Amino acid sequence: MAKKAFRSSIAVGLAIALAAVALPPVHNPSMGDGIEQVKVFLEKLGLQNAPKFKVEFLRVAADGDLVFIQTRQPKMGNNPEMVIVDIFRVAKGKIAEHWDVMQPVPADAVNKRPMY
Repeated sequence: MAKKAFRSSIAVGLAIALAAVALPPVHNPSMGDGIEQVKVFLEKLGLQNAPKFKVEFLRVAADGDLVFIQTRQPKMGNNPEMVIVDIFRVAKGKIAEHWDVMQPVPADAVNKRPMY
């Protein structure tokens, strides 16, 4: 599948818009439930007023009722490049639950193989 890149401001706006309509339970220990908590979390990450940047979609896979999306977020200011995996459980055609794993790409990796 070809790699696609989307503007982060669109992705952040979409996340807030979707959360306002139907926010599924989120299993991220850094974020509480509800739209206000999504906004607080995005502000902590510095994404609310961040300059536009591209999030690169690397892989999408599905297994039963689970969908996995691996993305790469570029380095922004003091924040390192990140590799992120979002996992969604789908029920009745809607996102029922969401998990994520975020890992910074180390500047001094022991091996030269990319994390993506």
